[in-house]
Amino acid sequence: MSTWFGSTWGTVGFIVLSTTATYASAVACVRLAGRRTVAQMSAFDAVITIALGSIVATTAVSATTSYVEGMTALVTLLVLQVVLAWARRRWPALHHAVEAGAEVVADRGRISLPRGLTTSQMSGEELRARLRQSGHAAPPPAGIVLLEADGKVSVLADEAEAAAVRDLLGRG
Repeated sequence: MSTWFGSTWGTVGFIVLSTTATYASAVACVRLAGRRTVAQMSAFDAVITIALGSIVATTAVSATTSYVEGMTALVTLLVLQVVLAWARRRWPALHHAVEAGAEVVADRGRISLPRGLTTSQMSGEELRARLRQSGHAAPPPAGIVLLEADGKVSVLADEAEAAAVRDLLGRG
């Protein structure tokens, strides 16, 4: 208990670097795992929620982690979150590299799920279940279905709205 509040500057520096590396790795892993992993949360929301909970729990119950070390990790994580949010707004390429955008999963009544590491990782049956949950028995014949960044499904049944989204996404 003698180190509860105390810690060396070397240890604090190590925690800042370790937290930064862990945060970056966690964001990359969640991004690669696809939206299903964090349904209804952005990758950043999921990573920060899990990491903050872990830091608080470890600091609260660990006899080997001092309060200063725990708070250093907590503050480092929150600073990283703020800096990354700012950087994503400032540089759109960074935003697209680490955060998934909306993904077309059905168009003109046909389901067409993109494949690859950075896509939804969703099966046709999972999409049909999400459509049913949103009150649609099937993709609309003239519309478009989007999987949003937070894992929600948006159904645009109106032909004009669907055409506008197609134009925005370059899908004509």
